[in-house]
Amino acid sequence: MRRRAASTARKKLDVSMSKDVFYSAPCLSDNLRALDRVELYGAFKGIDRRYLSQSLHKFLNYNQACLSFLDVTSSINGIDPDVDLSFVTGKYIGAIPLRSPANGKQIGDFLVYPRFSDGQSLFAQMTSILMMLNEHIEPEYMVSLPLASGGVVRPPHYYDAVKYCYAYQTAAKENWLKFRSDERVHPYPKSSTNWQRYVEKEHDPQNKLVFPSKDNILSDQHREWRQARFVFERAVHVLEQPTTLMSVRFPVKDMVKALSIKTQHIAPFAVEQFVIHASDPPSIKKLKEQGNIFLFRTSKETSAWRIDIAELFEKYVQHMVGSIVRELPVRFYANPRFSSRGYLPNWGLRYLEPDALIETPDLSIAVDAKYKAHFYSRYQTSLTLRETHREDLHQILAYCAFSSAKDKAGMLFYPADKYSSQSFYYRAPLKTSNFL
Repeated sequence: MRRRAASTARKKLDVSMSKDVFYSAPCLSDNLRALDRVELYGAFKGIDRRYLSQSLHKFLNYNQACLSFLDVTSSINGIDPDVDLSFVTGKYIGAIPLRSPANGKQIGDFLVYPRFSDGQSLFAQMTSILMMLNEHIEPEYMVSLPLASGGVVRPPHYYDAVKYCYAYQTAAKENWLKFRSDERVHPYPKSSTNWQRYVEKEHDPQNKLVFPSKDNILSDQHREWRQARFVFERAVHVLEQPTTLMSVRFPVKDMVKALSIKTQHIAPFAVEQFVIHASDPPSIKKLKEQGNIFLFRTSKETSAWRIDIAELFEKYVQHMVGSIVRELPVRFYANPRFSSRGYLPNWGLRYLEPDALIETPDLSIAVDAKYKAHFYSRYQTSLTLRETHREDLHQILAYCAFSSAKDKAGMLFYPADKYSSQSFYYRAPLKTSNFL
């Protein structure tokens, strides 16, 4: 019965199709399923079942640094032996390794995936948004134990592979030739003849007209282009993995095949990091920069990592709002800065920066995106929600205060599973300006 209960607990935890995932959840979640004592007994083998709460405190102590890195808070509820463990996730997505309270050994990974994911293709929609915005977000890494789940919970590496293939396609159109030195033999002397080697063999009459030399040849078979070909082959290998989404692989399939044929004469040369020269053409610099991003992700894919999904949400809101107002008779500013003047302490704000600003002669609209779970809990009453919304409202009011327009409006964007909008008004009794 105990083995069956442990197996059942493991299946409940197995929401990411990996036996090494201890727990997985979407970000911005404060109402996650708690792990009951049966599940905890199955996960923490070897603990003293009489004092489960002590083992849970030890578990949180062992993994405090990793949980803080991923912005995950936890709480222990109940009294022995009826105790459960619950989690609350923040704005980060990523994965961290966890250690057992029984012996300190690794028991699995804690995975936080995007809120707008179905839990199966964890990073599919996030990758689609990145490709639509043509943006790059670099994960943050932490020195830790290797992730037990490996490629299952790594960052969406195939997106970097796609971007490198596009950069490689642009660079392939460049006539990127460089001099390379080859050892050759000629029947006549040249300025590059290696006379030292010639003297060693010229005593033989058959070698009298054999002049070894080192020739500098302008060719595309130089070291750096061969390194680019090496990284291209690794990018293709990533795209061919079964974990790569079809929606990512198919649009670039023909392009990758054509590039493979076009550059098949280039012999690959292993590289760990590209060296960017000031003399490199712009397309080559972009190729090397994207290649370094791809190589860095490859070397770091098994360590603890996180991505601030709020940054992606802000860029997404900017893109959507900008595309809507682009054809309207308005002025659109992305990330305008309102600089401060005068004395400021070291902890003072040097500038205020809304995500976007829309200006007309009579109306000013400040736009700010907040990756918070407000609209998932908008029908609840909570002191925390009230205070955080107050902070957001005061911030948007501060942005609007810099405009001299008669009417001012502020737009706060929150993520949600379904679209909805609410409007409310504020009117200053001593002034004629309105705020929406």
